[in-house]
Amino acid sequence: MKRMVIIAAICALLTAGGCGSHGVPVARVVTSSPDDGTQSYEMVYEDGKVKKTDKFTPEADTIYQADFTDFSGIIEDNKIAVTLVDTKLTDEDGNEIEPDENIIKFMQWIADNAEHNIYEADFIPLQEKYFALVKLDVNWWDPCVLYMYDTEEQKFSELYKWDHVNVEGVSLPD
Repeated sequence: MKRMVIIAAICALLTAGGCGSHGVPVARVVTSSPDDGTQSYEMVYEDGKVKKTDKFTPEADTIYQADFTDFSGIIEDNKIAVTLVDTKLTDEDGNEIEPDENIIKFMQWIADNAEHNIYEADFIPLQEKYFALVKLDVNWWDPCVLYMYDTEEQKFSELYKWDHVNVEGVSLPD
């Protein structure tokens, strides 16, 4: 009987320990619906979770869009292999810009790690970090993956995956 009580207590602690908790906040992100423009304000955590947050003005709202021909995908060994073939970027006014070495490095990492064809990629520089929203070509849904490249730590990470969104701006956590 005593053993069952101890086991029940351990199970309760294990299941309750992670409820409602989040990891370290990484970014505040403003997303919008491509259909109707409805905006959403969210905190993204390093453990891959998001939580709605109050409205805020993003620190970075300059978005550079990669040309859809920058990435090319072919099937190799029954998997998609994505290659970075060019680094054409345009700003929000349609002007072509020259990407810096960090964006090029980030683009290459995204291509090397993509599991599906890329049809759109938006890059947002913010201090020593770069963010990218990458839209993947998948049949039944529209995965939009937020990545981050921390240039100080030389670390790339996948932060979160939405379905069918645009990113309007990013801020670092307070």
